[in-house]
Amino acid sequence: MVNLKNYAITDDFLHHKEEFYRTYEIIRMHTLFENKITLNLCSGTGLHTGFLVRAGATVIGVDILDYETLWGGDFKGKLQEIFRNNNEPFDGSKCQFIRMDAENLLFKDELFDFVYCINAFEHIHDPSNALFEIWRVLKPGGFAFIQFDPLYYCDTGSHMFDFIPEPWGHLAHSKEEYIQKLRHANCSEEIIKDFKSGLNRKRRSYFIKLFKLFTDEKLQLFEKIVSNEWSGCVNDTHTDHKNFQNLQKIYPRKDLLFRRMNILLKKKDNIFI
Repeated sequence: MVNLKNYAITDDFLHHKEEFYRTYEIIRMHTLFENKITLNLCSGTGLHTGFLVRAGATVIGVDILDYETLWGGDFKGKLQEIFRNNNEPFDGSKCQFIRMDAENLLFKDELFDFVYCINAFEHIHDPSNALFEIWRVLKPGGFAFIQFDPLYYCDTGSHMFDFIPEPWGHLAHSKEEYIQKLRHANCSEEIIKDFKSGLNRKRRSYFIKLFKLFTDEKLQLFEKIVSNEWSGCVNDTHTDHKNFQNLQKIYPRKDLLFRRMNILLKKKDNIFI
């Protein structure tokens, strides 16, 4: 995860670069980005978008961020500058950024060859709406790659571990107590707002059922090409923490350890709904 407390653009760039190429190793076994019209769903600060362009895609990045005003109103220019400073230039004419809700995409049906979505499904209020929108805007035979980490119930699932390095602290304390701890740690109110309302708190079982439903043979929406799950902690000693022992009386152990999932989907042809 990106360090929110001591943010550095170089570290963030390297994190996104590593994350992109790690996911691309999975994707390239089944398809390539070259000449594909790609939707970078929940594109954030655009770093994944830049790497998608470098991989040959033409990209539209969408997020609830206001790209018209972000970074002084020169978002794409500043993004290109970051890439140039890291010796990884990309063609800015191959991408654009639009403010849009993942649950209500304002695109026509069957527009994209590929949808790429990283670390958003733990934030989106209703992931089932977003997944349907992904299906709707994909061309038949198009691919979607979705990955998210960390899930809310794992040791760093608060996304606030840089401020409060207490494993499962967000579950061990009441919401009000945890917010006060964030304030004492000099966390900004904007970031605190993300903790309060920017995480959907969905459990592992929800996502397993969701992807099973959308790849069900009866519905014929997606074919599951590959999927992976990861369980564990960012530090092996976390399982010795009292919070882990105590919280197992409230939450299933598998929820407390489940942290990441990815899935590559292919839209099936000749679907009628």
